[in-house]
Amino acid sequence: MKRLLLVVLLIGSATASAQVADERLTLSVSTVQSIVGATRTRVIGDYIVFEGPGRIGSIGTVLAKTAINDVQFLVTNIKTFEPTPYSGPFKVDGGVAIVVDREGRHRVEVDAIDWDKKQRVRAVNVVVVGPRPPPTPDDDDPKPPAPDQEPPIDGDGLRVLIVYESSELNRLTADQRDIFYGQTVRKYLTANCVQQDRYSEWRILDQDTSFVDAGSRWVKALARPRTSLPWILISNGKTGYEGPLPATASETIELVKRFKE
Repeated sequence: MKRLLLVVLLIGSATASAQVADERLTLSVSTVQSIVGATRTRVIGDYIVFEGPGRIGSIGTVLAKTAINDVQFLVTNIKTFEPTPYSGPFKVDGGVAIVVDREGRHRVEVDAIDWDKKQRVRAVNVVVVGPRPPPTPDDDDPKPPAPDQEPPIDGDGLRVLIVYESSELNRLTADQRDIFYGQTVRKYLTANCVQQDRYSEWRILDQDTSFVDAGSRWVKALARPRTSLPWILISNGKTGYEGPLPATASETIELVKRFKE
């Protein structure tokens, strides 16, 4: 069963000094204790609602106060220069805010553009997020399937389907993006999944993918119910697994190995 966890983010009271780049754009950075590791967020009144399992940890918030409507955020890790995933932006307290729960020091660049007045204002600040506590066992965590679970993909042999939403790929963690764009998972699946018509039987598909062959096993697998995205389905013809995509490439491979005959 999904849980809804409520937390007030106290964005209005920054614990770090605000940097004023221009009177038209003010950045306030704060770090607060909150619930991290949840699967989805949404705003209800003065609260941000976290859906799914979570735990107490440090998160960083960046509030951009400006009257300009078009506000864009670019967040990168100072050490690795890689994009940092964030939640939001949320409209709060006379501006817009984002939430960063990735451990490390992150450079936040805010770009506010008024197209009608031909004005552009930029500001930069740094948000520091402390270490996250280790996860604890939770009844909502995905469990390995029972031995007699119905295979979620038709056919004998190892087959794997990863389902995603293309518009949300930039919100994934760097580790999860490696599953989609890196070679580690792809090479493993190509080497270990059953071959058909000279092609290895694994797919990475957008949830809205359409097929000419309506009877394809991939059409049937894609139509199976899901509770979140990205999602993974694994089948060996006898049993299988379907659930949230693991957090890293190595965890994904370990999960698939459980069902390799």
